[in-house]
Amino acid sequence: MYLVEFEEILEAVGGRIGRWVEKRDSADLLLRAGVRDAEALQSVVQAMPRSRRGVPPREPWLRAVTMAGLLFYARHVAGGDESDAREAERLLDTARERGGAEPLRAKAEIDAAALEPPVLGNAKNLDPLNRRAILTPQDAPLAWIDENAALLRHAMAAGGGLDLRVYESNLISLLSARYGRTGHLDDLGEAIELAESLVERTEPVHDAYARRLSSLAWLRQLAFTGNGDPEAFDEAVKLLRSAVRHTPADHEDHAMHLANLGRSLRLYHQTIPGPEVIAESVELLERAVAATADDEHPSTHATRRGELAVALAVSFAESGDPAHLEAATQRIHEAWALTPGNDHNIPDRLYEMSWIHRLRYEAGGHPADKRTARRAAKALRKVVPRGDPLREQAQRILREI
Repeated sequence: MYLVEFEEILEAVGGRIGRWVEKRDSADLLLRAGVRDAEALQSVVQAMPRSRRGVPPREPWLRAVTMAGLLFYARHVAGGDESDAREAERLLDTARERGGAEPLRAKAEIDAAALEPPVLGNAKNLDPLNRRAILTPQDAPLAWIDENAALLRHAMAAGGGLDLRVYESNLISLLSARYGRTGHLDDLGEAIELAESLVERTEPVHDAYARRLSSLAWLRQLAFTGNGDPEAFDEAVKLLRSAVRHTPADHEDHAMHLANLGRSLRLYHQTIPGPEVIAESVELLERAVAATADDEHPSTHATRRGELAVALAVSFAESGDPAHLEAATQRIHEAWALTPGNDHNIPDRLYEMSWIHRLRYEAGGHPADKRTARRAAKALRKVVPRGDPLREQAQRILREI
C-alpha cells in the first residue's frame, strides 16, 4: 500500500500516459514505476470502505481499473509486450462488466501517438531542468516528481558528450522523493542502484566524490529504516567515514560530513548500543560545530548544536556523567537561540529541549527543569498536528512529569 492517497496516484498514472501521447516518451512509459503505480491504484480502491454487498465503491473503482488498463494498453503499444496487452484487456473487460464505458478516445490517442515520431530531448534544457529538480520539494505530489524526472531523463538522453553525472545526482534526489511519497522499497532500490553507479563512475579526487558517497549513505539509511537490514546501516556508516576521509579540513563540506557521520553513529547506537559508538558520535558532532563557518545559515548552526545536544544527552543516559548532561543543556539552549522563527526544525528543537530538561529534572529534581520541560512540550503540542509522533512524545512527557 502506498503512503499517498487515491487521487494522487491516479494523477501520476494519468501523467505517465499523457507523456506518451504528447511526446511519445516510451522510456518513461515502460519504467516499472508505472506498473507499481497501477497496482497501487487498485490496492487503494480495494481498501476503501465497501458496500453492504462487500464490493468497493463503484465510481473510484471504475476510474482506477480503467486508468490502470489504459497504462498497460499504452505500454503494449509502446513496447509490444504481450503480457501488457493481456493485462490491459483483463482490466478493461473487468471495468466494462461493472458498467464502465470503453475508453475509445483515450485508446485512439494512445494508438495515434505510436504513428508519430518521438519528441527528442534537448540538451540545452539540462540546466533549467536541473534547477527544477533541485527545487522540487521532497513532499511534492507524485505526478510532479515523475514529470520532473521524465523531463530530466529526456534531456539527458540528448546530452551525448556531456558529463551527465551532475544531472544524475538530482535525478537520484527525485527518485528518493518518489520513495518518500510511495514508501515502496523498489523505488528506493532504483535510487540506490543509480547512486551506486554514480559513485563507481566518480573519481575519488573529484570534488563531488564525498557528497555522492554521503548521498548514497543517506539512501542506505532509508533502506535500513524500510526493511530493518543492519547491513544497510553498516554500509551507510562506512560510506560516511569514507566521505569524511575524502574531504580536506579546509573544504566547505568538511563540517557537513562530520555532522552526517556523527548523527548516523547516534542513530546506529540506538540499534547497537555501546559507549564507544556514542562517544565517537559526540566527538564528531563537537568537531562539526567547531568547523561550521561563521557565515553559514543560522539554521545550520542551530541544527548541529541540537544534534550535539541530543548525542550528549544520550551519552549521559548511558554513562550517568553529569558533565554530559550540563553540556547537553547548554547546547540545546544555544540551538534554540539560533533557530529562526519560521524554521522547519522548530518541532524537533522543542522536543529536544523538553526531553533534555526532563532528563535534568529526573537527575536533579529541580522544579525549573520540570517547568521548562513542560513548557517546551506544550509548545510542541501546538505546532504539530494530531497523529504526529512528536505530538505523542510531547503528550507522554506531560503525562509523566
